[in-house]
Amino acid sequence: TFLELGSGRGRGALFLHHFFKCQVIGFERIPQFVKLSRHLAHKYHQGRVSFICSDMLKGELPEATVIYLYGTALTDLEIAPLVQKLKKYPKGTKIISISYPLTDYDENAFHIENR
Repeated sequence: TFLELGSGRGRGALFLHHFFKCQVIGFERIPQFVKLSRHLAHKYHQGRVSFICSDMLKGELPEATVIYLYGTALTDLEIAPLVQKLKKYPKGTKIISISYPLTDYDENAFHIENR
């Protein structure tokens, strides 16, 4: 299961599902984006793609084996509690973080495999 934090209009989630056939969950806090994403998933029969309208900083995050975070718009005050949530995922969960390494916020919680 691929979890995209901040899925926007769902294009990345829909792309991943279409080409890699994996289950994808998009997590987005802007209702208009979630509405559009859900519409597109339904229109193109993308059954294993779902979108959750919630703030990733406030709600519980679903189970996933791969997590994608493009966090350029998040402040340090937002990233710190998110890192605490991400630390709770089982060992072996892959976290793809764009913009900065999560080890900047907790150097012992994560292992960087590639830059």
